[in-house]
Amino acid sequence: MAAVQNMAQSTSTLIASQQSSTTLIPSQQPGDGHTLDNTGYCLLSLDGGGVRGLSTLYILQSIMKRLNFMREEAGLRPRKPCEIFDLIGGTSTGGLIAIMLGHLEMSVEECIAAYTKLMRHIFEKKKNRSFVSKMGRVKARFSAEALAEAISTVIKDRGRSVNEKFENGTKPRCRVFVCTKFQKTNTITRLRNYRVPVGSDNHPTILEAALATSAAPTYFSEASIEGSKFVDGAIGANNPAVQVEEEAADLWCEETGQVQPLVKCFISVGTGHPGIRSVSDKGLKHFLETLQKEATETEHTNQQFMGRWRDHEAKGRCFRLNVDHGLADVRLAEFEEEGLIKDATSAYLERRATIVMVSKCVDNLRLKEYEPTAEFNRRLREDLHARGDPPPYQSVARATPSEIAELIDLGNRHLKVAPDRITQNDLLKARQYFSQALLYRRNDPTTSPKQVARLCQKLMETSLSLSMKARDPVQRKECADQAREYGETALDNVLQGGDACMVAQVQFLLACVSVWKVYLAARGAGVEPRSHPGRQGVEMLMGERLEELKRFPRLDMEVYEAQAGKYLGYLNKPRRLGWE
Repeated sequence: MAAVQNMAQSTSTLIASQQSSTTLIPSQQPGDGHTLDNTGYCLLSLDGGGVRGLSTLYILQSIMKRLNFMREEAGLRPRKPCEIFDLIGGTSTGGLIAIMLGHLEMSVEECIAAYTKLMRHIFEKKKNRSFVSKMGRVKARFSAEALAEAISTVIKDRGRSVNEKFENGTKPRCRVFVCTKFQKTNTITRLRNYRVPVGSDNHPTILEAALATSAAPTYFSEASIEGSKFVDGAIGANNPAVQVEEEAADLWCEETGQVQPLVKCFISVGTGHPGIRSVSDKGLKHFLETLQKEATETEHTNQQFMGRWRDHEAKGRCFRLNVDHGLADVRLAEFEEEGLIKDATSAYLERRATIVMVSKCVDNLRLKEYEPTAEFNRRLREDLHARGDPPPYQSVARATPSEIAELIDLGNRHLKVAPDRITQNDLLKARQYFSQALLYRRNDPTTSPKQVARLCQKLMETSLSLSMKARDPVQRKECADQAREYGETALDNVLQGGDACMVAQVQFLLACVSVWKVYLAARGAGVEPRSHPGRQGVEMLMGERLEELKRFPRLDMEVYEAQAGKYLGYLNKPRRLGWE
């Protein structure tokens, strides 16, 4: 019923706007109907991943189909991605798609057709059977000439010249940049279709920019632009979300770098987890290490990105969409696996949690009407500064009890892994599902304090585990601080419910967090944890919490005592034996 009401409400809004044109109207100022929701920036980040880029396109197709269904119901023309997103950035496969969607202004359906044809042409015939020569040097397995020919065909089919500059002196409807890497210096650079005061001195054609971002080592030979050699930016920027964030900050708030208050929607789309298989052939060692590093950096980037944008994620302004199962066996050049890519992506899109996320994403994008201007940005920042906090997305995110239960179940599944096998990715996924469920719980007036407490307790435990998995000191502290915040919120809510046993359990977990934070403080100060002045206090606290738990016979005290011993053990570990 709520979904029907929301759909009717959205349709009425669209009809009232009378926006028959797909061109955005330049805004003047936050007043007169110009708000963050209808004028803020929309950003799109596209991962690399070879033929798995089809998964990216199928995800985008799902978003645009849902969005345009509502527009067509209201008698409006459908929109293309270039008419909604203010900035699109991509790496490798994602860079190629960014050019097609943003610069060549394709619809997603046109892009899927062109991309499928392009992949088949490129990977149909190998240039070399092996990427390692008899001398042990890496050589390209596929023809760079075939790649250039295929991309040239796409450009010509859009009525453009292959010699046309990527940045041609005119203001593009959609800003697009692609990530590539200088071969000699191994540093990431961005090639843009728009002018910036400070940037790369290279001025590539559309074709050269596409080749530079696509020149994956071992697959294609390097690309040349004005005498410089380039390879794709998969190592270092395979997930270009941070690059998109930095570029947006440089474009629209260079003086402060605080772009978040100006962004109404930030979407990051992956190509599915690639999976890494062990191979005994020593000649493949370098290649496999490269793939492993790429996959690790992609997830690490996502962790950092979602950590910084978690407030936007909670408010329905930031989304990460990525198939997490089913694409592990699809390698970068296996174009014949088109059916598998489509099926795996469809399965991901049909999950209830994904449907809810895509729906929220579309509800956000659908409100985009005006093109932001420098004056609007200035006034919006002043307005937000005066109010102290960016306004949340106007539509209240709601879900049915069964949908919330499904989100919690999905989160629990990622935690049902043996302690020695659970990964950072498992914990991040669990936190994402629990956070989404908590958002819905808080928006439901029938939610009890105990239900909120249970979710906050799960988020506390997950954040604490993430802190222990992290290797970066800043990330460790951030996750530990989040664990304490969730724990305190859980305690506040459970105290309202009057469940003494649950109160004791939450207080025990907070004591575990306190012990861990003392350990982190000792490590940060360069002293042994057992010498830290806070040690005695948290040890006494842990003892008190264990005594409280003993009041409840149904609890398995061996589990709690083992957990307490684990954390207290960090405080007694001599520095010379190595710290976690």
